Amino acid sequence: MSRARVERWEEEIDLLKAEMSRVLSNLVAKARWWRSRPNQLHPDRVDDDVVLRGLAGYCEKQAAMFEALSINF
Repeated sequence: MSRARVERWEEEIDLLKAEMSRVLSNLVAKARWWRSRPNQLHPDRVDDDVVLRGLAGYCEKQAAMFEALSINF
């Protein structure tokens, strides 16, 4: 009985490590995605330079947040 319990716990640990790896990959991908967003802003759709700079700043803030989460994860 206790051997089966140990094997279940070992399996849970393996599943947890795999899930943690996926979460870390997702955080890194989200930071990269946010950093790519300013390049996709079209000046013809947003003609105000202040708004474009604000959107780029927001994207950078989001990217930094996801990057910090991934570093501290």
